Amino acid sequence: MRPHVCTSILIQLDAIRAHKDEFTERYTAVRVSKNPADAESISTIKSLIEKEIDILKKRLWSAFFYFRELESVERKTDYKITQILEGHKAAVHTLQFLPDGRIVSGGIDSAIRIWKPDNEGIYTNTDKLIGHKNGICTLQVLPDGRIISGGYDKVIRIWDQGPDGLYTNTHILEGHINRVNALQFLPDGRIVSGGSDDDVNVLRIWEQDSDGVYTSKSTLEGHTDLISALQVFPDGRIVSGGYDNVLRIWDQDSNGAYINTQTLEGHADWVRALQVLPDGRIISGGNDEVMRIWEQDFYGVYKNTRILEGHTSGILTLQALPDGRIISGGYDGIRVWELDSAEGYKNSMMLDTGERAIATLQVLPDGRIISGGFDKTICIWDGKGEGLGENGER
Repeated sequence: MRPHVCTSILIQLDAIRAHKDEFTERYTAVRVSKNPADAESISTIKSLIEKEIDILKKRLWSAFFYFRELESVERKTDYKITQILEGHKAAVHTLQFLPDGRIVSGGIDSAIRIWKPDNEGIYTNTDKLIGHKNGICTLQVLPDGRIISGGYDKVIRIWDQGPDGLYTNTHILEGHINRVNALQFLPDGRIVSGGSDDDVNVLRIWEQDSDGVYTSKSTLEGHTDLISALQVFPDGRIVSGGYDNVLRIWDQDSNGAYINTQTLEGHADWVRALQVLPDGRIISGGNDEVMRIWEQDFYGVYKNTRILEGHTSGILTLQALPDGRIISGGYDGIRVWELDSAEGYKNSMMLDTGERAIATLQVLPDGRIISGGFDKTICIWDGKGEGLGENGER
């Protein structure tokens, strides 16, 4: 983690400790004096502590994103397939990985499969989660290891691990009236979902009550066609992309309600994939065969600063390698992009996918790439290490 990130978090923590000490001192005084004015000052300090804690949570969430820039990361080249995982009966549409390194996959066959590596690093299918009535479009893994899934059957399912290590479906979230295409989670633990609800294409935010029950507390309207991609910024903002060819950024107002603060136009066809980089830039890709990079100007307004061309068909998935390079996948395979000396991205590598069309990508912390395709398989790619990448230079 970058040193300035750690320092900033420690400063925030020290501020909370100072407020806590002041609160304790004044609380003791109030118990003795029983003065209402003193009690009011305690309430003010309590509010300050709560605000500082909220800020710290966001800073810690931001720090989590920097795992992509750890100095121990190797820059890998010459990626080759090291293992092909077979088991799905239809296209593999979505991939995630669990905190312990296991891979989670979801397919159009309505099954979720969990793949565990043995001592030699060879993955085998150890668990199959059945519950969805139709194809699975999207997966997320919560920080506590729970799995969230959504798909064509219009519901979101939450899967929790039991004492035996196996996952069971513990919650079913109903509200969407058409397929659930995208899932993310906010820094405070709420779940965000996007899809197609007939004429109203909404994002839904799900909150868990004291009994553990999730309900859709708010819906965000703005997209005029199906929502196909979601990402969350470290500070809790949301970016969404859809079949209306635009990206929308959502931020909280003074009451905590999300509103659409900016609409990013530029794509000539469906937006199918999004990523948020650790520095706050957005990458988008879609059916117009190009990737766009969006950066904030001095006033915080996102503008399209770069266009990456090279794909010859639709881009369906985007990820970032630990050393800062970007990878993209679609009907024509997988491409790796890196900054050249002119501060522009160039297509530095094309992975030999054969005739596989790529639906989804994930990147493991050690730099390996996982791809899922329309040929029903999952491929694990590894490359030759070249030491530290440009974002990990000492």
